[in-house]
Amino acid sequence: MSPTTATQTTLVRLRQLQWRSLLFWSAAPLVSFLVMVIFRKQIYLDVRQLMTLLHGGDLKSKQNTAKLARFKKVLFESIKDLKSHDAQLRKEGKLLIAELNPSNGSNFEYYPRGSKVIAVEAEPVFEKVFAARQHEFPFANIKIERFLHARPEALEGIEDGSIDVVVGTLVCCSVDDLAVTMREIKRVLATGGRYYFLEHEQYQDPSWGYSIQKAVNPIWRACNDGCNVSRRVGEVIEYVGFRCVAMKKYHPAEIPYLMRPLIVGYATK
Repeated sequence: MSPTTATQTTLVRLRQLQWRSLLFWSAAPLVSFLVMVIFRKQIYLDVRQLMTLLHGGDLKSKQNTAKLARFKKVLFESIKDLKSHDAQLRKEGKLLIAELNPSNGSNFEYYPRGSKVIAVEAEPVFEKVFAARQHEFPFANIKIERFLHARPEALEGIEDGSIDVVVGTLVCCSVDDLAVTMREIKRVLATGGRYYFLEHEQYQDPSWGYSIQKAVNPIWRACNDGCNVSRRVGEVIEYVGFRCVAMKKYHPAEIPYLMRPLIVGYATK
């Protein structure tokens, strides 16, 4: 092979390498984006588990728990008057409660003494967190009946009409299908049972608050565990067909502006 031919061959190979390198770096962002879209649910679960381990399961921060305390006192005021559908629990003055995403257990102190709680969490890691930090949580008054690893939209591990109370606080913003979630809650409740809720929802349309929520929502969801700030939670609860819905709306100044419209109340089956 002559020197000229060798030089030409080397130049061709260099150009091929340059093109391959250019194609790789051009395609890398698109491939990364597609991977995130395809595996977004698993990535979300992995990130949430990591945050759980780093912060000891305190995804609902102590600061937010303190801010919401006055609303929870109003919310759970009537729970002490409920009677269980189960004869033995009713005789003992106890309730069977299913809480959706109980996180740091901040609601347990409001439950009647001796109540049995089914903790519904999508990630098994929460059970380990509870076991490791049980002495720190204010639930000496209740008993964890079992952990159910499920999302609120799919409560297959709970029989129809078997629960006295379902509790969900700051849950509805991150479920995949709100209407399906409400139907599942209604399904597992016994006749006369109640669903207690404290949720943030969208501002009235039209309003400045509504416009800001709609504009910011895509970025907000990406940065906050899929939290959707522009859902009409109250309307869906009323639409599902509970026998009675008692609900109040608040706009507390201490709550971040995007999440400020709070609905607090209960729905009876």
